[in-house]
Amino acid sequence: MKPPKKPKLKKLYYSLAALAAALILLVLLLLHTPAGFKQPPPISDGKVSRYLTHVLAPQFYNGAQRQQPFELVITQAAVNDILARCRWPKHFNSLSTTGLFRPR
Repeated sequence: MKPPKKPKLKKLYYSLAALAAALILLVLLLLHTPAGFKQPPPISDGKVSRYLTHVLAPQFYNGAQRQQPFELVITQAAVNDILARCRWPKHFNSLSTTGLFRPR
């Protein structure tokens, strides 16, 4: 008679090691800042981004009126302009974005 098979701990260890490696890689990617990144200077003129009001909002409104799926293309320069006009840090109840987005 053959002895009963033991659970395959080796596969479990490999799976846990792969999961740990994936989590470590994910954390490193989230915390990494590319070498060429330059944070845009804050814009404090008290106005909303013209891209947001004159380009993006009409595209969104017109696309929604068709009642069909549509695409919105947002450029990196536009996102930088929109975010540079926001007040930072943001506070959500007891959570603050100062720890997540810190200037370098």
